[in-house]
Amino acid sequence: PTPALEMDAAMGEETALRAPTIVATANGGLVLAYASGSAIWLARTGAVDGRFVRVDGDPSTPRRDPLLGATGRASPMGDAGVGFESGAVDDPSLTVEATATGRSIWRLYYTARSVPQAMDGGVAPSVAVTMAASFDGVSFTRFGAAVVTSRTDPTLAAPSALAVDARRTMLYLSGRCDTAGRVRGVRAAIAPGAE
Repeated sequence: PTPALEMDAAMGEETALRAPTIVATANGGLVLAYASGSAIWLARTGAVDGRFVRVDGDPSTPRRDPLLGATGRASPMGDAGVGFESGAVDDPSLTVEATATGRSIWRLYYTARSVPQAMDGGVAPSVAVTMAASFDGVSFTRFGAAVVTSRTDPTLAAPSALAVDARRTMLYLSGRCDTAGRVRGVRAAIAPGAE
């Protein structure tokens, strides 16, 4: 009857919590990823009572850090461009699966928004879906490229992925579901692309 987790500004959460995604671990615990502000955060519980403990994305700093935050203006390519994750990250979708060798691999799919930049005669951010991965469920490495991208659809959101063997099926919301670009709906992407 009580919330599993509520916004706590002292924990670095700048806005109300949103977009929760949860997975069960092999030892019976639960891992919760969620968004607040322009970042993605993590909390865990090993108990049935659901008391989540927030995870610090960088324990070496005095304040709690998000699991993933915006990268700032810099391009990941080191060029003069604007990075596609430079403005905000949002909409986490967490998965965990066992590899062929029995090792756990965590994948975090999420939306990334760049800082506003000049495009098509105006100024707007680009929006993309991307991914980060981890073998321990704590330290995630960004994929570094967009999985799905749109320079013209600011409503791209809510990725959700299904893994079957080596195939990935991703569903996401998009506002470009008709030729006029006015109808919002669920779209799909499949990898590898030859499937």
